Amino acid sequence: MEREPHITLPPSPIKRRGWQRDVDHLKELTALRRETDIFKDELSVKVDTQGFPYFFLLPLSDVHLGHIGTDYEALETYIRTIQEYPFYTVTLGDMGDFFNPKILAHAMMGDVVDAGGQMEAIQGFYGAIKEKTLGIVDGNHERFSHSASGVEVYRWITEDAGIPLLNSGAEMNLDVNGIQYKGILAHRFAKVNSMFNKTHAGKQAARFHSEDIDFVISGDKHLGAAEQTYMGGKPITVIQTGTFKTDDQWGKSVGFIEPPNIFFPVLAFDTRRKNIEVVRDLDAAVEFAEAIEDIWKRGRKKDLRKKKEAVKDTKVETI
Repeated sequence: MEREPHITLPPSPIKRRGWQRDVDHLKELTALRRETDIFKDELSVKVDTQGFPYFFLLPLSDVHLGHIGTDYEALETYIRTIQEYPFYTVTLGDMGDFFNPKILAHAMMGDVVDAGGQMEAIQGFYGAIKEKTLGIVDGNHERFSHSASGVEVYRWITEDAGIPLLNSGAEMNLDVNGIQYKGILAHRFAKVNSMFNKTHAGKQAARFHSEDIDFVISGDKHLGAAEQTYMGGKPITVIQTGTFKTDDQWGKSVGFIEPPNIFFPVLAFDTRRKNIEVVRDLDAAVEFAEAIEDIWKRGRKKDLRKKKEAVKDTKVETI
């Protein structure tokens, strides 16, 4: 054809911003994401025991609410203990099972309720002890739900109960009556685990940390252990918690030799000097707390009598 048609196209909707505008835009979005991130890397807690000689911390993890193999009677005992005694807790992840068709679909057969039912149970769990829960560490099973559907399990928990949410490996700064304790809270550590030395990963985490660490608490492995040792001439307490999911058919199918165990020791932080006592058995921890309270109460009565006598013996002279 001698003449080609003249075509007018609309202007392109895409306009290049240029490098500086691109990077400024990305920085703005990054700042907004960080500002709205509900998970933090640090937890600071200040405790005033009103003169009581110890502060008790009972960490829990790997409850796996909704699984048929979870020991719910044992869990109820721990919840009642936290409610009735001066025991506080941090949770270290895997509070629900959250298997789904995208991730280990066959494992869903072990769940007695779906993800929605598990989330409801988790809300009830934290509702029962929200005044005693200092922080929540995210677990890999909660990530199953997030990666499959984008649902953040703990967003509703922190908004309703006001409990801080923590990334795995968060630092805990604990001020107990002016005595400073520094710890690491983690769901799990990668690459440095040992099936023959259950506290190995926790010790390595403390070794690689930039600050002096007094305690490390982690979960995930379903095999509990506690060790108090020295690192660089400094005492350190390392806790690897157990699980309430004591009947794990999947674990059996893949050949786990050692059965999972319920192991959640109580850490007693001394308020008079820097020292941590570990009580491995729950009943023993309750007895220890009751005995300390009895001694403390008798000491307070004795001090009160001394103060009354001192007031009685006070002499005032007018010059």
